[in-house]
Amino acid sequence: FSPTQRRLYLYHVFVYEMILGAFLLTVILPLVHSDFSNGCPSEKWVQSNITLLCLGQIQGTMTHPECVCACAQLQASVACVRSSEANQELTTPGAYIGYVQRTNESNAPWHWVSGCESSYVNWHPGEPTGQPFVAYYPFETSPTWYDVGPDVDLLWAPSSCLCEYDLLQPGAKISTSYAQTYIPSGSCQSWKDFSDTVLANWQPTFTTIPASAT
Repeated sequence: FSPTQRRLYLYHVFVYEMILGAFLLTVILPLVHSDFSNGCPSEKWVQSNITLLCLGQIQGTMTHPECVCACAQLQASVACVRSSEANQELTTPGAYIGYVQRTNESNAPWHWVSGCESSYVNWHPGEPTGQPFVAYYPFETSPTWYDVGPDVDLLWAPSSCLCEYDLLQPGAKISTSYAQTYIPSGSCQSWKDFSDTVLANWQPTFTTIPASAT
């Protein structure tokens, strides 16, 4: 190519990429989102306005491992907060999220139990306290996070659990380190009667996810 021909070629490539990008953003992406917008397991789940996730809340006082396995019973994971916008969307008084310390050692690093790679955090001033804990929204309406022990006395435990159902990859996601540290036998499979026994003991009311949802 001559310099003039090369510039003309690059110009056409640039124009083509711009047209293709605009087509994907204005036509294809809305169609894809539309296909999934009504794909939640039931009408009790809420389609996220930010991601291809269905969001749900299980009400009932529980420990965090019980929260993880309650979500798993619904083929879902404990919610991961990916951005400040997602944090605003998820903020629910007294609700667990999936941010935990990897082990039950006080200096263990934090991670998302589902394996979500989000680096977003929004701790309340003075939190976390430096003990082996998991994160939750406080009982007043606030987007900042507090920490609490994974096996906290139910008298002081958060009152609900936030789950996310991945429309692209349904199924529970639980990190190996969390399962080995906090869940008997390292798997929720050992809690196969969870929905019939533990949930009944909680006497919960499901405001977003019914107990029978799958």
